[in-house]
Amino acid sequence: HTQKRLYVSGKNGLFRVDGNELKQVISEPIKAITALSHTIIAASPTKIYALHDNGTLATFNIDQTIYALTKEYGKENFFSVNNQGQVKKYSASTLKELPHNFVDFAPVHIRNLFHDNSGVLWLVSSQGILRQSESTIKNHPKIFDIAINANEIEKIGNDIVIGSYGLGLQNFINPVFAKNINQIFTKEALQVADLLTTKNNLFIGTFDGLWRYDLITKKVARVNFPGNNKLILKLSYKNDLLYITTNYHGLYVYSVSEQHIVAHIDST
Repeated sequence: HTQKRLYVSGKNGLFRVDGNELKQVISEPIKAITALSHTIIAASPTKIYALHDNGTLATFNIDQTIYALTKEYGKENFFSVNNQGQVKKYSASTLKELPHNFVDFAPVHIRNLFHDNSGVLWLVSSQGILRQSESTIKNHPKIFDIAINANEIEKIGNDIVIGSYGLGLQNFINPVFAKNINQIFTKEALQVADLLTTKNNLFIGTFDGLWRYDLITKKVARVNFPGNNKLILKLSYKNDLLYITTNYHGLYVYSVSEQHIVAHIDST
């Protein structure tokens, strides 16, 4: 039922309860039904109907039999699952299909469908109760022609960038770096071991020392301090100090604002 109307469905169609009478509003057999605030959604073997409490009726054709419908929790949208297990989402007001991140179920005999307040979609079927949450993870394949794909990632603004293990700096989705960004690097510096962003800098730890990409000028250069050609393992930052861990030459501490080394700790 909706907030104002009570409906009954079955193989003879959809009926609305008017007082002590049943008034037929759809004459086709109804395979699935769900109620929204002021709209009843019903699926026949060939169509989906949206019947508003004021009597307005909208419909569209379907090519697979719908066996389950349910309201999206807290919204005036609905989900459907057909006989192949395919999950679709629609707006009740426009009947337009909407994007979602649920995967399809395996084809099973469906008895009921329910969407809860945590975003989980529950399916009651001949194989028991199935559940799934919307997947917010999307795979973006990124393959580099290098021997070892041990890549580092960092965030610049709202974009992700990549430090590759042989091809220098690489864009992920949006073009943050210019196409010729890696021409300034030495061959060894194209092997990136770590990335770290501060206010206006992207620091790049490489197999050939510490490099810096200026977020303002969009240019990259080797950071200027004596002996900056070591294999760098890891970078960390706190209170204007950049801590640079090397492979064989200890720890360097670099002042970002003053642009010089303030300490070098080497056990040798």
